[in-house]
Amino acid sequence: MPPSPQLASSAVLERGGRYLLVRRANPPSADMFAFPGGRAEPGETPAETALREFHEETGIAARNPILFETYDLPPQTADGVTARHFSSRSSPSMPIRTARP
Repeated sequence: MPPSPQLASSAVLERGGRYLLVRRANPPSADMFAFPGGRAEPGETPAETALREFHEETGIAARNPILFETYDLPPQTADGVTARHFSSRSSPSMPIRTARP
């Protein structure tokens, strides 16, 4: 039986035609740029995951995410074997509030 998909969310922040990206630090995506995001914790909604990951990776507290897209990412190894299966949701154009000193 194939493993169940791992739920994940990404946060897409767009302002004036520009997108906020983060540089991944850990393999297998080290040094690649991506939207902030990651795996859901048990019991988290996709929106909660997106907001938590966005804050963890950028230090910016966002709010009111809007569901943009839901998709499956079934990666394969070089020999065609499925390695991991992510189900991801992206939330674009999130209003942000920055912490004030």
